[in-house]
Amino acid sequence: MKNTIEFWDTRAKKYDVLSLKKYSQTYRDTIELTRKYLKKADIALDYACGTGITTIELSNEVQKIIAFDVSEGIIQVAKMKSEKNDIFNTEFKVADIHEKQF
Repeated sequence: MKNTIEFWDTRAKKYDVLSLKKYSQTYRDTIELTRKYLKKADIALDYACGTGITTIELSNEVQKIIAFDVSEGIIQVAKMKSEKNDIFNTEFKVADIHEKQF
């Protein structure tokens, strides 16, 4: 797990540029497909949220999104993007899906 965290931490600041260049259509498709299932009163959980690309795009569709990833660097980028876009209903955490709380 340590190697996985280090891998994502080192790529955090470049992730959006690199991944959107290659997977922008996939992100758009995922966002549109997911939007169909969300209601304004929902509290959503986004695990392995990365830099919050989908979290931020879907934040207006729900009451709240709790988003987490194992990488502190990735979560820092997601938090900065959320603040920059004045999004206040997202909660980004460093966590693992196997933690008891989830």
